[in-house]
Parts: sequence; structure tokens; C-alpha cells
Amino acid sequence: MVNAIYAAEPLDEDAAGGAEGSAGLVTLMLAPMTPHLAEELWEMLGHTEGLWTVSWPAINAELGERR
Repeated sequence: MVNAIYAAEPLDEDAAGGAEGSAGLVTLMLAPMTPHLAEELWEMLGHTEGLWTVSWPAINAELGERR
């Protein structure tokens, strides 16, 4: 995912921040392994609520399976 983000440079506002943006999703996925770092990154993205209040990303079945 990070490689795909780098390939999409320059990032638009949607990709750069927020729970729906790429940076927000990467931060959310880091949380189980590096909770303190993820919380700091989450705050740097401009969120005032804690990362623990956010739901895990849902699967989009319309995108299908990648092989």
C-alpha cells in the first residue's frame, strides 16, 4: 500500500489525511503493532479523537479479488 501511495505522488488532499485517506488508513493499520506511534501520527493528521474510536476499514466487495 505504501508503494502505491508513493506511486501516486503528488498526493491530493484526500490521500494525505483523514480516516478515509491513504495516510489515515496506513496509520490505522499500524495501530495494533505500534500503538503509541500510530496515536502520534493520527494526531499529526489533525484528528482530535483517539485512534481507538475509529472502526477498522471495511472490505469493498465491488473491487474484487486482486491476484
